[in-house]
Amino acid sequence: MEHLVDVAGLRSGRAAVAQALDVVDELRHDTDRHVLGPGDACPDNAVLTPPGVRLLDVEGAGVRHVAYEAAYAAEPFSTCWCVFTPPAGLTEATLTAFTREAKRSLPGLAADPRWPRQVRAAVALWVLSGTLWLLDGAVADRTMAPEGRTGPAFRALLLHRWGWVARACAEELPDVAALCEEATVWARRSWAPARGRLELPGYPAFGAARSGRDPAN
Repeated sequence: MEHLVDVAGLRSGRAAVAQALDVVDELRHDTDRHVLGPGDACPDNAVLTPPGVRLLDVEGAGVRHVAYEAAYAAEPFSTCWCVFTPPAGLTEATLTAFTREAKRSLPGLAADPRWPRQVRAAVALWVLSGTLWLLDGAVADRTMAPEGRTGPAFRALLLHRWGWVARACAEELPDVAALCEEATVWARRSWAPARGRLELPGYPAFGAARSGRDPAN
């Protein structure tokens, strides 16, 4: 976050850092909801088999608050490179399905009014962490994809995620939301000549499905 403040000259950094650390502390001490999670449950790290989903990439596995895993459904895919704009309603349905399964091991989860706030807070923390990883690439206007693959522009990905936090967390995490809103204004002004690369496109697979094309081609 300090890197973003330095690069963009933002004013909200100190208050946002303090608020983010409070959230980290809250989730750390809510030990009844700590789980062993994969840490990188992105689409290209999973295979759908007859018995169910099998995760392939677990080097990020660890014990953490379940909200960090749920954030992958809500935002979605917090640390993944192949992130695009999901169809309307998809993330809500995915988070509902995640919560339905998680409450089997965590009774009372779905009915707890803290749960949606914890998920939004976890998304915000992932976004702030991702800003550290993505900002230099965004300034350089790089594309986020391994060699030979198609992926979104760093700038579009950051703007999409900052916008998510600015909208969803304005009431519960006003300082973090203000930082993301300020970053969005700075980025759109600074990167205006590259306007065509500032919007995160939709997922190619869903576009292929609507058009009847084979998404493998």
